[in-house]
Amino acid sequence: MKIGSMGKYEINNKCWILVSCFSFILKMPNYKLTIEYEGTNYHGWQRQKTKVTVQETIERTLEKIFKEKITLIGQGRIDAGAHALGQVANFKTSPVRNRSPFGDRTEMPEAIPVSNGINPLHLKKALNSMLPLDIRINDAQIADDKFHSRYRAKMRHYKYLVYNDEKTVWLRNLAYYEPYKLNIKKMNKAAKYLIGKHDFSPFQSSGSPAKTPVKTIKQIKISKENFFFFAGSDFPVIRFDIKADAFLYKMVRNIIGALFEVGRGKIQPAEIKDIINKKEKRKGQVVPACGLYLMQVKY
Repeated sequence: MKIGSMGKYEINNKCWILVSCFSFILKMPNYKLTIEYEGTNYHGWQRQKTKVTVQETIERTLEKIFKEKITLIGQGRIDAGAHALGQVANFKTSPVRNRSPFGDRTEMPEAIPVSNGINPLHLKKALNSMLPLDIRINDAQIADDKFHSRYRAKMRHYKYLVYNDEKTVWLRNLAYYEPYKLNIKKMNKAAKYLIGKHDFSPFQSSGSPAKTPVKTIKQIKISKENFFFFAGSDFPVIRFDIKADAFLYKMVRNIIGALFEVGRGKIQPAEIKDIINKKEKRKGQVVPACGLYLMQVKY
């Protein structure tokens, strides 16, 4: 083919058509990962230019496996120092059939689906052998081509752990120490005013990328439980569980800070309703991220 016989536009247009046809024949596998991590050593989930994050750490490991640039899409940002038991992320790769992270071997159990890429079971094993010990892949799947971990999410579940007995070194990175006694009954009463669809502007921190501050909280539960660390070391903690369709930036930590004020007796439970109705940023404690866990994302 003589390049001089056609313009640059026509050449580029034909190339685009060829690439599109190739992508149609061999679809780019859409991998879905379920991830747990202990976030103490990371500056949150989202990739940053100068700081180590969970997203960047996993992306770099994936790039070693797939030998190409990988962009990992998380269900949302998680604060620096916070943890996850059920973070969900997805990514797409070039369509090369039956690639194996363990070499040229392509034998795979018949029950494991393969879609023009690395077998998900092999990928999970490869990642867990290469990632730092504070990050682990709990599950890997080939998802629907249109699956998007952020935009397809219907519900997110966070928990927050507080201990206000005696201070212990074992929980310093895994729960927040609150020196004042907290009235759980009053906090649960106040939490009822937060259930439902509201404008949660008073409970967001600056820098929130959300298009709207209106979110729907489906459940808030506050209870006591024992944190089992190792044999003979059950630590009593207060557990906050919050489920919603989505959250604003630092919304969970702002809400728990407000509930702390109720638990300490600084404000009455009904004043939480007044904070929502004013739609003004509340001035009060934002609890640290060390006690925050992303538990589950439902689709």
